[in-house]
Amino acid sequence: MSKKSFERIFLQVAAGHLGFHLLEIPLGMALTKVLLMPILVAFFLQQTGPVRRVEQRWMLAAMAGSWLGDVLLIGGDRPGFFIAGLAAFLIAQLAYTAAFSLSREQKKGLVVSKPWYALPVLALAGAVYFYLYPHLGAMSIPVSFYVLAISSMVLSAVNRLNRSGEKAGSWVLLGAMSFLLSDALLAINKFVAPIPMAGFWVMLTYITAQYLIVKGCSKDFADQRAAAQVA
Repeated sequence: MSKKSFERIFLQVAAGHLGFHLLEIPLGMALTKVLLMPILVAFFLQQTGPVRRVEQRWMLAAMAGSWLGDVLLIGGDRPGFFIAGLAAFLIAQLAYTAAFSLSREQKKGLVVSKPWYALPVLALAGAVYFYLYPHLGAMSIPVSFYVLAISSMVLSAVNRLNRSGEKAGSWVLLGAMSFLLSDALLAINKFVAPIPMAGFWVMLTYITAQYLIVKGCSKDFADQRAAAQVA
């Protein structure tokens, strides 16, 4: 199979999933949703080759957690499924943070060397949480842990900008920010007030996030492997 085959399949399934949202076909939405992450895993492995680096293992763990969260959240508004899905995505965020934080580059990350780069991320995450807080009730503590986890993931994406290729780093950061936006939309729709076409917008930003993160990390790993072979 060509290096682009699973990428094309993922984009086709993603387009189908969003189409099912627009047409409001629940079965189609569910079936395509459970396929998204496995296809993205196949794309990742197709691009990066044998799993020999710890960063690859963390990426696979993050994608597995995301897939489990996807499946659990198909359960809809039932509290048990939502909390379990939240826990699965929290694990995914921590795994992505670990993957982004590991690098063969010895220089300091951007946030480590210039801490003020963290301020916009912290301000945005804090603003979202304090906007949600009056509406969270018993969910305030679980959501606070999740906000900390996704904030760490975004900060680690910022931190790696000067430790990876420019294009790969930008893709990962855009993906991380899209993930934060997706979760903010989901939370506002669930806890504050209904958002028109919420499911469509949440999944559009979520699919964009996962795709850009995996594409960026795949390119970064491939570039590093090529550089090592030349050396």
